[in-house]
Amino acid sequence: MGDTTTVCANIVNNSITGSTLLSGIRVRHATATAVFRLPGYGGAIGDTTAVALFLTTNNGGATATATRVSPGGFTGGAACSTP
Repeated sequence: MGDTTTVCANIVNNSITGSTLLSGIRVRHATATAVFRLPGYGGAIGDTTAVALFLTTNNGGATATATRVSPGGFTGGAACSTP
């Protein structure tokens, strides 16, 4: 049986400054069976450019990057629930 992971991250309203390689927002969808949910995201599951733009737009213009392992990716949806 394979591992499955579900992540819900509400990454909004952050102020990030700096100009090094370590500044900015980075999200990584690391396994094909994982679910990485970003509430409010409405783009395609495999569109990492749209994910980065969504994060930049919702975080004051901060630099953002997104990577993924195919066939998985990023989904939107309702707000994250509290565990």
